[in-house]
Amino acid sequence: MDKKLITAQEAKEKADAYYSMQRICEQISENAEKGRTLIRIRSISPDNKIKLEELGYIVTVDKLNCVFPVSISWK
Repeated sequence: MDKKLITAQEAKEKADAYYSMQRICEQISENAEKGRTLIRIRSISPDNKIKLEELGYIVTVDKLNCVFPVSISWK
């Protein structure tokens, strides 16, 4: 059984797509239902960052956190 090899760029695009606006909203909803007020993710597109801020979320990027540098919080 042959596995299809993908380039690093394709892998990055797939990983970035994981953090689509729909998925981010799902994570926010799941965490809010559990009483949490913050999620951390690996990356976010500039457009999604702007959309979330327009909706009242606080989006910060901590370049020192190598694993999950983006935090999205709400009050």
